[in-house]
Amino acid sequence: MANNSLHRAKKNRNDEFYTTYQCIENEVEHYYSYNPNVFAGHRLLLPCDDWEKSQFVAYFSDNFERFNLQSLTATCFGERGKMFVKTANKTTCDLLKGNGSFLSHEVTAIAQQCDMIVTNPPFSMFREFLPWVGEKKFLLMSNMNTIGYKDVNPLILQGKIWMGATNDSQVIFATPLSTEVKPSHARYCQRRGYRAQDGLHYTVLGNTCWLTNMEYDRYSRFVKTQPMADILTNTRHKKIVEHGFPRYLNFDGIDVPFSDSIPSDFDGIMGVPISFLFKHNPEQFEIVGFRYGDDGKDLTTAAYAPYVRLLIRRKN
Repeated sequence: MANNSLHRAKKNRNDEFYTTYQCIENEVEHYYSYNPNVFAGHRLLLPCDDWEKSQFVAYFSDNFERFNLQSLTATCFGERGKMFVKTANKTTCDLLKGNGSFLSHEVTAIAQQCDMIVTNPPFSMFREFLPWVGEKKFLLMSNMNTIGYKDVNPLILQGKIWMGATNDSQVIFATPLSTEVKPSHARYCQRRGYRAQDGLHYTVLGNTCWLTNMEYDRYSRFVKTQPMADILTNTRHKKIVEHGFPRYLNFDGIDVPFSDSIPSDFDGIMGVPISFLFKHNPEQFEIVGFRYGDDGKDLTTAAYAPYVRLLIRRKN
């Protein structure tokens, strides 16, 4: 149901889902712990962030000196866009000439003066946003659907971008009181200390992820595997009990429908769920393809039609 929330948000152009301070802190600290100089001397831009509301602005302002940033700039969309700039010597808050859209010439010119971008861009505009970022270092909140975009997936296959450190299937977001929130989602947030206040309430959006080209301790991850015979004997997954690991009809490989059931003794290519990316270690598995068989159509088996798959091969 959480994934349906994302689809409704896109359909209704409702992009007002604000990342919480704790979510940002949990993610960013992985990069700082891995490399204490990761932000040192950088000109950081938050291009979708109202300095009066954004927890990205709050978090990086709080940690400006610790991260040794050269500058922190935040811009946001509105009838008149707003800009926040913090340096070692001063902080300014001004109105922009235009509406503050990241696609505007004004904000694009500001971005050209920065070398790192961190934000939660509008879900409905991610296709436009990633090319706009260009070659800069970045950390972006997104959703798993973006993995399938034709301008995103090749970058993953080429190892130019990867999943962030704290990807979670249940991420809490703040949203305006006018946004419909399922009662069960509101209760989930309340149990974790997030209660409606200051014109906002909280909801859960599943299928979310961070995408980045910044390094962290991702090489310490390791996907647990076991011999295929052991999986077939002990699996708790009904689909594997019924069908095993069927071969694709239009590709030389097998379907592995669950990331916790990857065989350790199969040397060919395996199709796995895209959630595998949450645990991917490039030294353990190579990603060789995405979704399509040799005929250019979606992968298929005689037993069932798999959902979108990553094609991986075990490294020696």
